[in-house]
Amino acid sequence: MKNIHFIGTIFGLSLLLIIAVNAVSWRSIDRLEVDAGRVRHTAEVIARLESLLASITDGETGQRGFVITGDEAYLEPYHSFLTQAERDYQALLQLTADNPDQQEKLRELHPVMVKRAEVLNHVIGIFRSKGAGPAGDAIREGAGKKLHDQIRQLVREMIRVENVLLKQRELVTSESARFSRFLIVAGGTLTLALLLVVLTIMWFEWKRRMTAEERLHGINQELQIVTDKALAANKAKSDFLSSMSHELRTPMNAILGFAQLLEDNPEEPLSSEQAECVRQILKGGNHLLQLINEVLDLARIESGRVSLSIEQVHPRMVIAGCLEMIGGLAEKSGIRIHDLTDGRGQPVILADFTRFKQVLLNLLSNAVKYNRQGGEIWLDYQPGEADTLRFSVRDSGPGIADARKSEVFAPFNRLGAEGGAIEGTGIGLTITKKLVEMMGGRIGFDSTVGQGSTFWLELPLVEENVAVVAEHAVAAATTTAADAPPRTGKKLLYVEDNPANMSLMEHIIGRVDEIEMIAAHTAELGLELARKEQPDLIIMDINLPGMNGFEALKALRQNATTQAIPVVALSANAMEKDIQRGLAAGFTRYLTKPIRIAEVQTAIREILETQT
Repeated sequence: MKNIHFIGTIFGLSLLLIIAVNAVSWRSIDRLEVDAGRVRHTAEVIARLESLLASITDGETGQRGFVITGDEAYLEPYHSFLTQAERDYQALLQLTADNPDQQEKLRELHPVMVKRAEVLNHVIGIFRSKGAGPAGDAIREGAGKKLHDQIRQLVREMIRVENVLLKQRELVTSESARFSRFLIVAGGTLTLALLLVVLTIMWFEWKRRMTAEERLHGINQELQIVTDKALAANKAKSDFLSSMSHELRTPMNAILGFAQLLEDNPEEPLSSEQAECVRQILKGGNHLLQLINEVLDLARIESGRVSLSIEQVHPRMVIAGCLEMIGGLAEKSGIRIHDLTDGRGQPVILADFTRFKQVLLNLLSNAVKYNRQGGEIWLDYQPGEADTLRFSVRDSGPGIADARKSEVFAPFNRLGAEGGAIEGTGIGLTITKKLVEMMGGRIGFDSTVGQGSTFWLELPLVEENVAVVAEHAVAAATTTAADAPPRTGKKLLYVEDNPANMSLMEHIIGRVDEIEMIAAHTAELGLELARKEQPDLIIMDINLPGMNGFEALKALRQNATTQAIPVVALSANAMEKDIQRGLAAGFTRYLTKPIRIAEVQTAIREILETQT
């Protein structure tokens, strides 16, 4: 530990040193750039002065050539002189703005330049009007030469001053460069020395740790063994849940399916006593199925096997469906549900549609179950914190005591109704909380004994202008395809090894007009019948003796005579991974047991309608 602290200190000092060296070097480089800029500036002034003097000389040369030869071409340097000299002069005024002495000399130079230009122009005028002789006499008078000498003297003096500045600035630049090099070399050397010290210490530390790692290697091997056992146990748990799901749903399929047939049998209606018995069978069976689903749901969530599809969801559509589903339960207890969301606009949230509906249904179901006879429920939503929409379900029940509030979201806790008539596993709120958090939201509650409870949840809100909800969408949420008239004159092949399930399907199909059902108790027989009978639709169990449903589907798709026949899976393997696997394999639909008669009939109608 001491070595680690020492190494940290050395690293800190090295870092500070590097920062300090870089900072000073940066300033030195900035100074070097400034000095270099001044050198360039002085060199530019000298170049401009020499250009000015050269342009004046070119003007005189052009004038003399013209006077001697009379050729207008010789006046080109003269004309250029007038423009270039003025350009150089203006540039020098700007370049020497920081030098009063040079500015003074420029002010002295300008009138001389103007006078020299006038003399040159005067001689040219004499040549044009009187000829070469008088023009030559004017040149020989020497007025122009005196002006030129005066200009040359002023310019040379200014160049001399700039040369002195140039040497001074070059010296300063050289000193700045030497100082920068010294800083870089000295700082780098010191930093390298510190790093060498650190590396030496780290080498000794590494040797010490190698010994410790060898001791840890044995422990890691033991941990790996434990991890492998844990993974194996987790896999065994998942396999057990999948198997239990299938084994429990298979007998429930026959129980609930035949009970539905007995309840809805217009040809042989039941007596009131028989109808009540059937209702109790359906009630108990559905309750048992709900318990199975909740336990499996919790197991899937805790094992991380639940996948969500986050999308834009219109809460009003979900609320309408939930209220219709929960309305019957509320009416039995004389409970009124107040939908306060009506008229609050059409907000849009980000959630998994199915899981959001499951959450809302669970909260409403609890509000009914834990309410008083003739009580009330208020459902509402309003903007929450940080761009969320807060949903609240308030009831007029007995409330939750402060001492038990910490247990509300704990699994297998029934809020004090353990010994009463309220049914449930006590894991509904546990599942609800986990699902809300998986959708990026949060959930909580407020409760007062004797006044009731308010459960709320917040989910991310999408701005209203992101998606527009049509008014008819709410009504559409409560309709099903079951209202569509059945198609007739079709043939259906059902592959199932369980006699009870086979008999149940015969009764279900028997209630659909002009759909002929043929049956096979093995996949091999089913393939033979499919090739021979060419059915319009095949419904197939997955866990068949011998060839299973997946293998049978593959064989159907490989045969040219059967590859286009739609195949629906109907299985007690109802876990999410089973459904996804079935759809990925190519099943047109994946229905689960226990059978819901309306769902099966709707699926049959929809698939057969697409073939017409």
